[in-house]
Amino acid sequence: MMDAREYPSYKVIGVNGNLAFATLAHNEWVPFVNSQLSEENKEWYSTPTMKAIHNITGRGYFPRGITLGDENGALIVIDETYANDERLLAHEYGHAIGYGHTSYPTTMNPVSSMRLYDAEGLIPKFRETFPELAKQVRENKPIQIPTAFLTGAFLFFFLRG
Repeated sequence: MMDAREYPSYKVIGVNGNLAFATLAHNEWVPFVNSQLSEENKEWYSTPTMKAIHNITGRGYFPRGITLGDENGALIVIDETYANDERLLAHEYGHAIGYGHTSYPTTMNPVSSMRLYDAEGLIPKFRETFPELAKQVRENKPIQIPTAFLTGAFLFFFLRG
């Protein structure tokens, strides 16, 4: 099992006391995460079948962040492709301060598309704890156009008479 710091692309992007955020390039991310999963540290997405589906097809769920440590000190490592996903950073920060996964559609849901609202209040806590990183994330976040808006525009364009 390789330590995240041993990968050439390892880059620290935020530190506050005993908590740090770092990134790895995507080509190093997948082997790194696979090396972290064991019988003691197993999630539903890490079953042999789910890993094989993801590794062969590139489809299915695969983590975009991982928190190593606990509320006494943690290294949060993010796939650099998703370094501007504030909900992901808040989710991993939640693990670092003691939150576990939930099945509800909140920030602590393990699936990013299910993080519909921040019932745990982790986004403001992340912003307060890592103000520089949070500012950078908000400045670099790509423009996101809601699906409903795109659908409406598409229908308007093609169905106008």
